[in-house]
Amino acid sequence: MDDVFIELSKEIKQKLKEIDGSLSGVRSAPANLKGSRIDEIKRGLTEAEQKLKYLDIEVRSLPNMKEGQTTMRKLWSEYYDTRRRVFEAEQKILSSLEFQRRPTLEKKDNNETRSRAENTLFRAAEQDKSLISINQTAAQAESVGVNIRESLLGQRSTIMNAKTMTLEVESDLQKTIHLTNELSRREQFKRISLASLVVLLALVDVFLMVMKFRRMFNHH
Repeated sequence: MDDVFIELSKEIKQKLKEIDGSLSGVRSAPANLKGSRIDEIKRGLTEAEQKLKYLDIEVRSLPNMKEGQTTMRKLWSEYYDTRRRVFEAEQKILSSLEFQRRPTLEKKDNNETRSRAENTLFRAAEQDKSLISINQTAAQAESVGVNIRESLLGQRSTIMNAKTMTLEVESDLQKTIHLTNELSRREQFKRISLASLVVLLALVDVFLMVMKFRRMFNHH
């Protein structure tokens, strides 16, 4: 897996772990500091979310994309769990401050507010799950597209190789035809030369015989 992907994954896990540790510190912090501590934690969440979105893009270019997608699903799940805990802690702090400011008779209203906040949190969690499912479906569709593209590239490469082989065979065939024709011409030339030599030798023999007979006649 890509080194940058692995390093960022570790950073995100470490950041989420630090946020969980900070939440424990918020519970024991003075009331006047809890709000600022929560704001600081939320900034850390935003930073982790930005890195996760960046990794969502980077995972598509990994050689082992399926393994990367599995890692991303785990990281997003951890992120949403941490965000839920931060939200719950923030609601508890707000409820605590509200109880301190309001008379005891208004505690019922606070319970209703807390219930509405919990319902909002539940709906947000459900929406987060839907987003995760949508991201997974999109990643799977993209993976299918990549596989189809790779298959088409493989088929194109096979066709180009076959075409190259065909051209090479055709070239070799032309060379063979040319060589055959050349050998045929040479063979024909040899035959003509041999026939000419035979005729020439025959003529020489005839000439010699004629000369021999002439000498014989002249001698007598």
